[in-house]
Amino acid sequence: MNFSRKSILLSIFLLTYSICFIPSRVGAQTSFQYNVIDSDCLPTIWAKGNGDFNGDGFTDIVIGGLGTVVWYENPGYSSGVWEKHTICNITNVGFEGCATGDIDNDGDIDIIVGGHYTHVVYCLENPGNEQDIWILHNLGGPMTDSSYLFDLDGDGKLELITRASELWSSGVGRDIYIWQQGNNPFDHTQWKRHRKYIGTGEHFNIGDVDQDGKTDILFANKWLKNNGKISLRTWIEYTFTTLWNHDRTYPFVADINNDGRSDIVLTPTERNNQTYKTAWYEAPEDRINGFWTEHIIENNIQCVTHALGVYDFDNNGWLDVFTAEMEQSADPDEVKIYYNNGGGTLWTKDVLVTTGSHWCQFFDIEGDGDIDIFGANHGGSVTPKAELWENMSNASSSIGSFSYIQLDNSRDLPRTFGIAVGDVTGDGMGDIVAGKYFYKNPGGDMTGKWQRTQLPGDPDVDAMLIVDVDNDAYGDVIAEWLPDIYWIEASNIQGSSWTIRAKIGEIPAGPHGKSAQGYTLAQIVPGGKPEILLSSRGVYYFEIPDFLDGSGWQRKRIVNSINSEEGIGTGDIDGDGDIDVCGCIDKNAKPNVVGWYENPGNGGEDWTFHQVGILFPYADRHYITDINGDGRLDIVVSAANGTADGVYWFEAPSNPKSGRWTKHTVITQPFCNSMDAADMDSDGDIDIIVGQHRDAKLLQILVNNGSGNFTSHYIDRGKESHLGARVADLDGDGDKEIISIGYDEYQKLHLWRNDK
Repeated sequence: MNFSRKSILLSIFLLTYSICFIPSRVGAQTSFQYNVIDSDCLPTIWAKGNGDFNGDGFTDIVIGGLGTVVWYENPGYSSGVWEKHTICNITNVGFEGCATGDIDNDGDIDIIVGGHYTHVVYCLENPGNEQDIWILHNLGGPMTDSSYLFDLDGDGKLELITRASELWSSGVGRDIYIWQQGNNPFDHTQWKRHRKYIGTGEHFNIGDVDQDGKTDILFANKWLKNNGKISLRTWIEYTFTTLWNHDRTYPFVADINNDGRSDIVLTPTERNNQTYKTAWYEAPEDRINGFWTEHIIENNIQCVTHALGVYDFDNNGWLDVFTAEMEQSADPDEVKIYYNNGGGTLWTKDVLVTTGSHWCQFFDIEGDGDIDIFGANHGGSVTPKAELWENMSNASSSIGSFSYIQLDNSRDLPRTFGIAVGDVTGDGMGDIVAGKYFYKNPGGDMTGKWQRTQLPGDPDVDAMLIVDVDNDAYGDVIAEWLPDIYWIEASNIQGSSWTIRAKIGEIPAGPHGKSAQGYTLAQIVPGGKPEILLSSRGVYYFEIPDFLDGSGWQRKRIVNSINSEEGIGTGDIDGDGDIDVCGCIDKNAKPNVVGWYENPGNGGEDWTFHQVGILFPYADRHYITDINGDGRLDIVVSAANGTADGVYWFEAPSNPKSGRWTKHTVITQPFCNSMDAADMDSDGDIDIIVGQHRDAKLLQILVNNGSGNFTSHYIDRGKESHLGARVADLDGDGDKEIISIGYDEYQKLHLWRNDK
């Protein structure tokens, strides 16, 4: 589609909303490598989905059509062969629509599909033993053209949310259904169906529109507000815009302009020979009564879009928009990405192909930290191909290579959160304390045995920090076994024996019991040794006394917050010469409020809190640093276990107390429970290191271009990081290694040696 300068100016003049669009292939932001997974797969491909079907840590692909469902096994690297498995092959059924999830909670991923001719919903039960033929269960009707699996009520069982295809099912697309499980998910009589009439149309999506922590349902220009109950009769319908009147629509909930609110993207479908628009609607503060501002991404597109995905494809911190037209439309059938160049007001269109696609899937194929795309045409006169567009944004990086070393695989319970690095033995090499253990660096390439010594404690301790307490040659550790905080000292230079020297004080035990997750060192009080900062139901610091008789340790309270125990960052945010502290208010609040506590400079308690932004549960790790090189200290936050999962940075204004902080999305990704920040590529700016607690368990370095835009560099996958992804120079060669511990895999201690 081509726009003349005259037509663009005319459109801007006529419209009251924002249009700012650069035509196709002008300044494309990243490149994609095209691959054909299977050139002769099925004559029709109506159903498409993804999931890790064999439990190897890599996301696989499923497709279905006339009588057949197959899945392709992800080889784990871009040049590998995707092995094909036929798991269902029956006559008189056309499979369409697809949702994947562990229906029966047995640890493997099952598949939901709709029956095109039978008008019922089927579940393909994963046998979990590499068998090709899966068990097909008829769950009853009505059938589904689009569906989602999600635990709406938090009972540990997935609900099925469906809207049947109006075109093929005699108008039953006018109803939304929530299917609620009974005791046996494969017995159709035990599913309870909750229905709500929503009017004519097709397609829908789910997402937290009003960000109250509950997943809503949206369709065309409306949304159903989840009131916390499964019964749809009590869900209230709201119209968020009257500027959209196309009833067959793909919607998507996403924060397009990084203002912390969930916007809505819409694109039209199922109306051949008609044209409409792709647009996003900017969420007001009041989602119900406020005005949603329309921003058109592209006008006069064909109404045959059959794929929509909103992801940060080029890793620049702004969410982009992907759409694909079906092959049945008038040529060209554009498969395209609209790159968001900032704030959702300037878009660059990049057309990947002009041959169309259908029900595209979006996930990280090879675990390198960027979003790849799978698609295939609907089918027709030519047999469709299973196609993959591999995102090449991580093809090159200034980050060097890393070698993995497992330092321990036999750490005992209980689970703990402490991990720190310091030269305890005075040999110039970085040693590690983690939980109740001290690990002595063997030197050299660090592949030798790390001598492990258990620290004293009754019954246990969690070592959080290494700090020189008493100016002698023996190493010192600060540990906790809440409510008690201890100073523990090595009894010899080698650190092969340790003694508890003093109980230095107490802080309240947090939600995780005897061990908390927030700890750091900072020069809060000018002069002397750094203070010991700990977070557990509040944030506290301890001053190291001049006279170490066990009674001179002073505790000061920075903030009293009932559920606070997450990470804290330190830095002089307001430039007044003393160190401030950043964190979030109340882990269980919805939303989490991110901000910083102003050091009063007089040794006082209960510091003043300044809000910088919000994240919808839960803000986890925090770091203060200058991200974009403007001389002001920004705040970096990772979020986990909520709708805002990912990494963000809040850009400091000239006045950090009263000015507006700007939120930037670095990466959207689940389970970002581990984070650190450092200059990993020696280019003078600060990069971000992030590790996943669950999901693919990726370890990545988010490489800063100096202006606060980031490119993800993959380091490893499959090794859990929880309170890990910490960086330090362990071998004294001037570059930084990465260390991690886990929670599910608490037995392990990981090291990635920097070989740059």
